[in-house]
Amino acid sequence: MPSPKTDRKILYALDESQLTKPLMQIPYYRHGKSEPLPETIFKQYNEGHQSWLSNPVTVAIVNCSNLISSDVVDVLQNKATIGEKKIVIDSERIITEVSTEDKDVKVGMTKPGGITYDITMYAPQGTEVLFVKQIVENTPRK
Repeated sequence: MPSPKTDRKILYALDESQLTKPLMQIPYYRHGKSEPLPETIFKQYNEGHQSWLSNPVTVAIVNCSNLISSDVVDVLQNKATIGEKKIVIDSERIITEVSTEDKDVKVGMTKPGGITYDITMYAPQGTEVLFVKQIVENTPRK
């Protein structure tokens, strides 16, 4: 969570009306873009494929790694294993599952310069696939 000497900026947010849409109409955040997922993704997940889609840290790595460094996306994806709660890339880039509240899951990401991101995810009704609900950037005040 940010300290009092931090500027908070919402980079991405789904509004309440988007959260209750049918699965194939809910915007899915990936690398700064937001598009609905095709039905085949949910079918594959239900068949046991792409199980990473329900792991908060892995979803953050795959879908939000553009926030900390697009250069290491492939490396990050290869480091992730299902069930991990924390991945340390280096001393300044860390991805951690912070908490689970009701349906929401919170993941924290850090990057050089003391900038952190609070990423809130949720699984809509009818799936365990996690969607990014909100991304907040916390920048230290100078």
